[in-house]
Amino acid sequence: MRRGNRLKAEKKRYPDWIANPIKEGNFITDTFVSVNSFGPLEFVASSKTSCVSLAKYLNNGKFYALKGVKKKFMHQSKSFEQVRRQCEIHAGLSHRFIANAFRVFDHHSFVYIAQEYCVGGTLQMMLDRQFSIGGSLPSSSVKFYVAEISSALNYLHTKRFVIYRNLSADNIGVSWTGHIKLLGFGNACQVTPWEPMVRTFNKDILARINAQAPELIAPSLLASSKTETHHSYQVDWWALGVLIHHLLSGTFPFGDSSWHSNSTVASRIMENERSNSLRVKAFKYRQRNTGVLTLMESLLERDLGLRWGYSDILACEWLSDVGDWSSIHKRPAPFIPKWYLTEGDKTCFSASIKHRRKIHKVGVHPEEYAERPSHDQLSYCYFTHVCRDIMIQVLSNHTLRSKRALEAVNAKTLNQHVSYEQQSKAVENIKEGVIKKQQRKIREVTLFDDLK
Repeated sequence: MRRGNRLKAEKKRYPDWIANPIKEGNFITDTFVSVNSFGPLEFVASSKTSCVSLAKYLNNGKFYALKGVKKKFMHQSKSFEQVRRQCEIHAGLSHRFIANAFRVFDHHSFVYIAQEYCVGGTLQMMLDRQFSIGGSLPSSSVKFYVAEISSALNYLHTKRFVIYRNLSADNIGVSWTGHIKLLGFGNACQVTPWEPMVRTFNKDILARINAQAPELIAPSLLASSKTETHHSYQVDWWALGVLIHHLLSGTFPFGDSSWHSNSTVASRIMENERSNSLRVKAFKYRQRNTGVLTLMESLLERDLGLRWGYSDILACEWLSDVGDWSSIHKRPAPFIPKWYLTEGDKTCFSASIKHRRKIHKVGVHPEEYAERPSHDQLSYCYFTHVCRDIMIQVLSNHTLRSKRALEAVNAKTLNQHVSYEQQSKAVENIKEGVIKKQQRKIREVTLFDDLK
């Protein structure tokens, strides 16, 4: 084999140390799973409400990304139902551009979600690795990522009736092949086909402004204290327009929370006050004839009826050279991690992590010793039976959704049994023919002796 062909074969091979939902299945089906079922947790990233660690599952030797939601945060913010909704929604999704959730289980300090490990980091980390301040990505790369993000959002909206409400560069992971994976379903909401609208409450607004970057929040999520509005799938397409602006220019269209306060950015979004810096002017001048400005303006339309959706993005001029969207997962990505063959590699996460640490004691962070709530406080957030019920419900729903696939497999198996029976019958016929031939020869010899 030539060296070039050998390298291509190595690139297409799935890494042996990363959990593969196609090979290992969509779920960890072991009866009892806890933090002690994994090896030492290696810190990857953290936020105010959760932390992400890389751990090796001892039963199969595969590495998983463990997202732990702090029970202390759940108790203080009384977000019990929000975390339950996050676990139910994430565990019930199955798409090539969404990180698969293998198992939900609890610990005395965290509620863990074992999900796919994105060895390439996130898009925000990719932006942080750029040399310039507020770095941007090439237009060809942004087209590739926008097409995959749009496909994932269309799956959530049309197949699972889920409003994502958490689209940002920090929540878009990069897999070992370079394709994207949506992460973080803490703000996701399940709706019904006959009632796709969700009422916006002040409590949800304040929680999202504090937990998520306010630059990507749609105006319908920023209602005033005296009004009550509704929102639906259009908030995700608004966030996609802001994300395109962020990836191409390195800035946000309504200001950055690192320079302004969250309330200032929120008021600028409500008043439609765009940023008019020299960097934004230069970006608009460079992209004036490409069609991306029309796409962003259509996604950032204030009128919900005129805001673009998935079908409009498919027909967009700027994305006309993407080609067949159904086969985009087979194309080579603009960025492919170089370290995916190293077991337990976290190289792509080192650029944006200032203080890296290794958790020697399984499942417990050092700061949890001094600030861990009491047993009575944690009883409100006790998730053992909740996690068990969630996994039972998800497995049953997954069985119902895959009923046609199971029927097809059964039909294929039945055909295999029929072919096997046919082969057995043919063998029996051959044996009967050989026996009859032998009997005929015996009769011929007997007749010949009699004639003698």
